Amino acid sequence: MGKTSKLVTLESLAAQAGVSTATASRALAGNPRLSTQTRERIVALAREMGYEPRAKLAGAARRRQGVIGLVVAGLKNSFSTYLLEHMHDECAAAGYNVVLIVDSLEDHDDRLTALVQEKLDGLILTTANIGSPIVERLQANGIPFVLSVRNSDHPGVDVVEIDNAIAGEEAALHLHALGHRRIGFLMGPQNTSTSRDRFSGSSRLLASVGSPILSELVLWGSYSHESGYSGLLTMMQRPEPPTALICGNDVVAIGALEAAHKHRIAVPGDLSLVGFDDIPLAGWHVVQLTTIRQPIQEIARVSVRCLIDRIEKRDRRPARREILPAHLVTRATTAPPR
Repeated sequence: MGKTSKLVTLESLAAQAGVSTATASRALAGNPRLSTQTRERIVALAREMGYEPRAKLAGAARRRQGVIGLVVAGLKNSFSTYLLEHMHDECAAAGYNVVLIVDSLEDHDDRLTALVQEKLDGLILTTANIGSPIVERLQANGIPFVLSVRNSDHPGVDVVEIDNAIAGEEAALHLHALGHRRIGFLMGPQNTSTSRDRFSGSSRLLASVGSPILSELVLWGSYSHESGYSGLLTMMQRPEPPTALICGNDVVAIGALEAAHKHRIAVPGDLSLVGFDDIPLAGWHVVQLTTIRQPIQEIARVSVRCLIDRIEKRDRRPARREILPAHLVTRATTAPPR
């Protein structure tokens, strides 16, 4: 006789199958990157042992909690702060309390999953990286969640974002149309869909107009003021520095703008700058940053609504990918090159 599902954890299933917990999660989530033989073997073993993702049991508990978890990697990026504020308001309007969870999502243990099963109705992940292991773990355990702003590239996951590749194209097209041909990049982490897609969009556009990106004009860093500040100084020390920079987000761009002002690099006279997000600070009179505007409030609204549909309506429709519009906001940090 098989064990009851209450006694069978993902860890015990993985141990019995002789694989890692992450591999067991991938198999149960139907990840196509695993071989069909491995997936079928683990799924059959889960059935034999009586393992279940506890979706029904957890669902009943979640309805009683009335609490949603908002997960962010950190609070230094003010875009995250504004996004979380709007998400909090949307959750409150729908009758849910909010728990803020600061987590890198790179830890392979099961603490976050256990927290959701015991205390929360579901999660909105605002800072997932490409291939984040927590995504497969949440899928395998039948926990409602939504990826907001970033995509993890896992199949069958609800995602709310802008088309970052098109946004990257728009930023590059703006600078190229002004006459810039040496365009540099101060991007965020390479393992984020936002950085990857914005860069690929810009690359595609510039290649199509005969201005391919030069490797020495590309720096990858963090989404931080410090990364923008140090990145600008590094970039302007190149033998042939760029005449314009596309920055991974507004925080990076504002860091670069501060470095330019301190080191007497005229913006936009000597260097044009473009950011992404259009956080309120970008529009301040002393900043006036040209940027790609993300609809922060709408991202929050759609993300919360999508999650609540999964929680309350037991929504079994295929995964949703909501692509919201973004557009260029031209201000004082871009102009034709000298």
